[in-house]
Amino acid sequence: TQTDFFEVNADQLHSQRAEGKEDRTITIAHLIEDFDDQLDEALAYFKTLSEDVLKEERTVGRKKLPSTVIGLLFHSAEHSQRHTGQILVTASIVKSAQKN
Repeated sequence: TQTDFFEVNADQLHSQRAEGKEDRTITIAHLIEDFDDQLDEALAYFKTLSEDVLKEERTVGRKKLPSTVIGLLFHSAEHSQRHTGQILVTASIVKSAQKN
């Protein structure tokens, strides 16, 4: 459903807990594939949204801060840019380490 997009699921919680732990099985190709998959999923979701849905009220986090669907999507876009930068830096470091 449309509200499910904003809910954290079990796979996301598992991934979050694994962040920062060393995992030598992760490759640049794997990171890019995961990013591309998430991007495709998001774009497919955006195509389902009507103008009325974009104006619907939502809350954010444990404090239930007020927002709207379009506000959350805008924030997600900004946050995604940050992670894109992190991916590029991480890929550069991994690539550099593989040369040595």
